[in-house]
Amino acid sequence: MKKRIPRFRLAMAVALLAVISPPGGNPSPAGAAVDGARLPRADFPACSATQTTYCISEVVLTDGGVARPAKWVPTGTATVDSAGAANTKTFTTFGTSATNYPGRWSYDGFPVATREFDGVYVKVAPANEFTDTMSVNIEPAGPSATGTVGRIKDPVTNRVTSLPADLKVRVTVRLGELNPAVTIAAGSDVSVTRVLDGTVQVMTFEGNPTAVAQATSTADCDSSTSVAAAKPNQLYAIVAFKNGRDPFGVDGMTGDMFITSNGTCKLSTPTWNATTKSMDFTSAAPHFAPDGTTVNTGFYRAIVPAADADLLFGLKSLDAVASTPGSVATSGVSAQGYISATKALTVEVRDTADGQVTASRNVSFDGTRFVVTATGFTFSTKVLRMKMGLPPNAPKKLSKITTTRSKNRISVKFTKAGDNTSYDAYIASAKAKSKTRIKLSCKTVGRVVTCTSKPLTNGSWSLSVTPVKDGMAATSSTSSVRIP
Repeated sequence: MKKRIPRFRLAMAVALLAVISPPGGNPSPAGAAVDGARLPRADFPACSATQTTYCISEVVLTDGGVARPAKWVPTGTATVDSAGAANTKTFTTFGTSATNYPGRWSYDGFPVATREFDGVYVKVAPANEFTDTMSVNIEPAGPSATGTVGRIKDPVTNRVTSLPADLKVRVTVRLGELNPAVTIAAGSDVSVTRVLDGTVQVMTFEGNPTAVAQATSTADCDSSTSVAAAKPNQLYAIVAFKNGRDPFGVDGMTGDMFITSNGTCKLSTPTWNATTKSMDFTSAAPHFAPDGTTVNTGFYRAIVPAADADLLFGLKSLDAVASTPGSVATSGVSAQGYISATKALTVEVRDTADGQVTASRNVSFDGTRFVVTATGFTFSTKVLRMKMGLPPNAPKKLSKITTTRSKNRISVKFTKAGDNTSYDAYIASAKAKSKTRIKLSCKTVGRVVTCTSKPLTNGSWSLSVTPVKDGMAATSSTSSVRIP
């Protein structure tokens, strides 16, 4: 299958989402849908005995530090207070067909008296009518005076009311055959996990609401004088899939990368440039808060699994890092090389693709993944660029290797590349169906390194030698040999 590295952009604008496609809009065989991999057009219902895919299996509301499983309360049924009495409080809702709901998720004793809502509606549905990209919106809900449950309107701003920042929400969704690739969220302390239940992908999204500066129009996202219409706490996400009609990603990616930000006017999925080894993201919001004076500041956080960093940025694979002297195993991952490699990863915040701006930036490795953050930047639109910036002492490709054969062993010699450098030397059968690689044993005498194989069978073999330093790998030197 041909490897593809397409450019993608997924803007989280209000009711507008860009269609994801490879360059030129041509579908790629690598992202072909499996049978039945289509996102239903309607909102996901609560799972039941008859609905076990494309449904919501669990909602948990953590309020006041206590996790409470929520239950589905259909429209026409009242929630109850802690004493078991029916709640009678009503709310101002938007009152439209698009914002009236068949019910909400709540729990017995939900603090209706102190909250401006009566549970949440979890809207899991296509992000728009044109794509199979999925949105997950946590919306404050409650009954109006007519008894219809709807999205709650803030009486001052006439926009959606704010969710409490300390209300953590966990939503578990059963997807069927659609396979998540990347999640982009508006929220804080967000996490995304995935498990496979037979053939069904089960995804759990969890987080707290964060303050989101809302624009009146998309033009406000690009203006340094724009003022936000409102700034409610919100929690929502966009999920792009590996398969289906709108495939996202680079072949071989884990699908566990996710991004959070409060600049959702033009928040986007990554745009990957294979030539420059750089990944761009977009984050935008109005410049000022609703008071017209306070400047909105942004945050951006990307979680990039180690395997994805290896694939995209060329950080060395885990087995090679394990051979680096002094490497430390953490949770099954050789961490030391990756911790060192964070020195080579940089993150920039730019007004445009060329104008860099000041912000606090950090790249760290927590044992299994890179955590990339940028905070304190102001709006309007910002481009956040993550790239490999190799330090001066980064390893370089070997200038020359010499291969010899002694009976049925292969040896390769070369000049030492530098101090604190190890060598990832492998030999593999040239047979098309063979996937096995055999590691060579390397010894250094003076400035000469010799790597020797174990006894090999007759046939053609492919040899590669890669210098490795601080978790970074140089370009491999290769050679073909034959026994006898």
